[in-house]
Amino acid sequence: MLIILMDAVAVMAVVFIVNQGEQLDFGPAAIAGLGISVGCFLLNLLLFDAIGLFAIIPMVGVAIAGIWMGAGIPLGRAAVAGVLFMVYKIAVGLVFASMISGAP
Repeated sequence: MLIILMDAVAVMAVVFIVNQGEQLDFGPAAIAGLGISVGCFLLNLLLFDAIGLFAIIPMVGVAIAGIWMGAGIPLGRAAVAGVLFMVYKIAVGLVFASMISGAP
């Protein structure tokens, strides 16, 4: 649940940065964040065994589509926002993996 809230805030922040100051409401951001998280989870389950880390490429596509439809911004800006959002998701995943493994 916390990850969904963090994703919604991250979507709002990325759209605010990319869309030159226009804000996105929390509801559409939460729906976009949830859709991106579920889509990336399913793609990870389906593709990671077959193509490994290259499964990130379709995940970026899901992030771009989710932000494009959820925020209603032009596709070029949504592409930049989707890439930035996936960088955030990878960083958060690495931080949580580090916390679970007990590495300093």
